[in-house]
Amino acid sequence: MRSESALLRGQIHLSGIGKAYADVVNPIHALKEALTRRANHSQRWVLQGVDLDLPPGGSLGVIGANGAGKSTLLQIMAGTLQPSAGTRVCDGKIGALLELGAGFNPEFTGEENARLACVVMGMLPRDAESVLPHIQAFADIGPSWSRPVKTYSSGMFVRLAFAVSTAIEPDILIIDEALSVGDAAFSRKSFDRIMALREQGVTLVFCTHALYQVEMLCDQAIWVDQGRIMAHGSASSVVARYNQHIQLSTQQTGPEPASGQQRTIGAADRLARISQVSLLVNNQSCSPQQPPDLRSGVDELAVCIQAEHDPSVPPPTVAVLISDAAGMHITSCTSFHDGITWHATEGNLIATVRLPHLPLMRGEFSVDVFLLCEKAIHVYEHVVNAARFNVAATGAEPGIVRLPHTWEQS
Repeated sequence: MRSESALLRGQIHLSGIGKAYADVVNPIHALKEALTRRANHSQRWVLQGVDLDLPPGGSLGVIGANGAGKSTLLQIMAGTLQPSAGTRVCDGKIGALLELGAGFNPEFTGEENARLACVVMGMLPRDAESVLPHIQAFADIGPSWSRPVKTYSSGMFVRLAFAVSTAIEPDILIIDEALSVGDAAFSRKSFDRIMALREQGVTLVFCTHALYQVEMLCDQAIWVDQGRIMAHGSASSVVARYNQHIQLSTQQTGPEPASGQQRTIGAADRLARISQVSLLVNNQSCSPQQPPDLRSGVDELAVCIQAEHDPSVPPPTVAVLISDAAGMHITSCTSFHDGITWHATEGNLIATVRLPHLPLMRGEFSVDVFLLCEKAIHVYEHVVNAARFNVAATGAEPGIVRLPHTWEQS
């Protein structure tokens, strides 16, 4: 067994971690077990055989479907839940943003809960008092700072919990999806704080369904399924394996029927929003009601995005994702990765990406459009199925995409 003294500050070591819960028994059986001191009911394992070693300053993404055991694993890492098997050794102060308002007394005010939380996390009372103004300023909840937290909205819970978790200057920061709740401005500010802590060498554990953020924020990742680690390695390789799993599951169950309707994902008060998405074929505008037909390797497809953003933030990153009829992601273009810097006027932006001699082969395709922050990490808005188009192949060759190639004879 590895002792805590053998670890470096900010290191996380898990060995053979498992967590089991007893199946629900009726009161008569519970009384019998209490009298005989013998358990006769089965156990349900939600985690089994988890081994993990995260070095100081490392960043780990945790991905998987709902109910896979991710939240249980993060609670064990944070020390708020004891494992049923295995050993957990962590060195350093841990800041954790798990369940909303976890550990807060609903009758206490925001200030009282912040003070208590700082002391519980190991700060001396005088040090806790010194950071309270910083917590209040970052949370930015106004008069609610002096009101009971039972009156808070979910967004206020997140503001206060995140401000407390990061104000203690943690060695390890653990975040479980909670940043998806709340307003857009605070969400962006939170990601800026996370990036700053990461650059300062804080160990980061980040659980999210936003796989793109895992690839951008994390050095490594784990895919958890039915309580076990299915893959562990670089963030890009694990995300790729998880995407393959999702694609296979979709093929087995069948894709959801296409409705032809747009769906927008993002906070209602997002800092940037898409006002219009239109397709052009050979520079000719297309009707949004009728998916255009293109000739593979011949026609040019252009996606034009009109967007608005808050002038107080830099112009957003624009991204386009093309998927086939089965939902498989075929290709994507992101202005940030292509080195494009926009010069928007008064918060208005028109961006167009062109795909000359469209290399896609026959099929039906859909276009998703994203607006992200200027560093391509925080998503402002995601429009699903923003546009559709069809491709007709000029030949009989099978496949999805036509790659550039040449023939030679030796």
